[in-house]
Amino acid sequence: MKRKYYLISFIIIIIIAYGVISSKTENKQMGYSVEYLEKIDNGIKSYEIEENIYKYLITLSGRSNNATYDIYYVVLTNNENISFKTVNERFYGSNMMQWDNFYIVEFGFLDD
Repeated sequence: MKRKYYLISFIIIIIIAYGVISSKTENKQMGYSVEYLEKIDNGIKSYEIEENIYKYLITLSGRSNNATYDIYYVVLTNNENISFKTVNERFYGSNMMQWDNFYIVEFGFLDD
């Protein structure tokens, strides 16, 4: 009876470990992305999402404090000088609804 219990426990641990390892390696690039509309008016590009219009589509990358992997954000913004630190702090901050000067349209992890 004990042997059966140990065998079942071992199988469960292997399944859980495989899931954790798989998710860390296979989903490394996974994050999220949302659709937005790209417009060209008189040769000038703009980007629209949720009835807001932004001038720039910027990709930012870096590493959060105590993070294992580098991450990236693709943001729509009117501030061409927006920093990774600003976006990252707001993304992980407690007031996520106050993103009035940018919109994150894609987020993910970078390969080592």
